[in-house]
Amino acid sequence: MRTTRIWIAAVVLVVALGCARAARAQVNPDRLTPAQLSLACAPPAVASSVPARAPRILGGQDVEGRSLFGTNELLIVNAGTRDGIALGQRFFTRQPYIWTDTDPSTPHNVHTTGWLTIVSANETASIGHVDYACDGIMTSDYLEPFVAPAAPQPAADNVPGDLDFSALAHVLYGDQEQAAGGVGDYMLIDRGTTRGVTVAQRFTVYRDFHQPGLPLTEIAEGVVVTASPDRSVLRITSSRGSIESGDYAVPRRN
Repeated sequence: MRTTRIWIAAVVLVVALGCARAARAQVNPDRLTPAQLSLACAPPAVASSVPARAPRILGGQDVEGRSLFGTNELLIVNAGTRDGIALGQRFFTRQPYIWTDTDPSTPHNVHTTGWLTIVSANETASIGHVDYACDGIMTSDYLEPFVAPAAPQPAADNVPGDLDFSALAHVLYGDQEQAAGGVGDYMLIDRGTTRGVTVAQRFTVYRDFHQPGLPLTEIAEGVVVTASPDRSVLRITSSRGSIESGDYAVPRRN
């Protein structure tokens, strides 16, 4: 009986795969501008917290077992129609980025690896076509609903508005918890909407060299592209040097 069930499951999977390959040619994802692609791949302004019962990538379809996948591949997802999955749905593929510090009280970065469209589904599983890979998509990456980002407006190098040093924030890190970044990179700061940060708000980044008599040194300018209650993401628009973890981010009054 067990052998029969496995054989039936294999046949269902092969049929679903054939349907997925036929549907793949019909996938027509929204066309994103280069700025939107960059923002969609940027880290979200949240600490790592995998949603409860989030669908996950089980693997792909290949003659060899693999755990790393890219654009235009077909991936098996461990959720189906009874979990609310439907044809045409689009999802980000993401993974919490935890390197050596595994203290659960420490907030970590969320790394966006890409996004996919569901092209075939049954009650318990589905198949997604990878529309775009920001990085290597891996087995066990989790899915979150895809929302195309609004194209960020370019910010001028000479930013108007008074600096508010009473609302200092700290630079946390960039994508995959990189400790430094430059022009065009995204850096997270430890201040969000509950403390008055808004999307499109401008910040100036300063560094304290901890030398007696030496004031804070201006390093860079950035604009908020996404914000959560307690964290925000800055896109660095101009810089005199690298932005580093621990630098100060000073908001400008609109």
